[in-house]
Amino acid sequence: MPRKKPKVRAPYKMVSPPTWELARAAYLGGMTAEAVAEKYDIGLHNLRQTIARKGWSKRALADARALAGPGGPPVPAPVAATPPSPEPASPPAPPITVDMILRSILDVAMVRAGKAIIAGTGAEASALIKATREWVTLNAEVVTARAEVPETGAPLEGFSPGDQATVREQVALLLMQESWAKKT
Repeated sequence: MPRKKPKVRAPYKMVSPPTWELARAAYLGGMTAEAVAEKYDIGLHNLRQTIARKGWSKRALADARALAGPGGPPVPAPVAATPPSPEPASPPAPPITVDMILRSILDVAMVRAGKAIIAGTGAEASALIKATREWVTLNAEVVTARAEVPETGAPLEGFSPGDQATVREQVALLLMQESWAKKT
């Protein structure tokens, strides 16, 4: 009876922490374990053990994102302020405008898209950029529709000021709806 050849063990490889971070990002970004192991020269068994041991499951990532909600992870509570100094009071901060809010939303979306690209999740980055583009377009249409609605006039007489604002908003929405119907 012929003797079986002994199995040859795979060479022992040390993997640095930055390589593990890249492998984790690639795996959670959608690559298969086999592809990640080949790309970063990690043993497949070693990679699968690390995935199981450290909980790098795609399901856990999806659950974490669902808990974080559409706005991302919750913002930490502000730290208690230090007692005021005897210095003269500074002038009050300018009021927050809609443009300031819009810019901050766009900045956050672009930062998240950049981080997604760095993490190797191009699909997420692309989705963020597309959603931001659609949001900017929609906001421009809302501003245009609101500008077309008169501030006063016969249709608004008899309504309280609060109700007039509601009626103007409804008319703006109807104007937007009409413009969308014309596009299709």
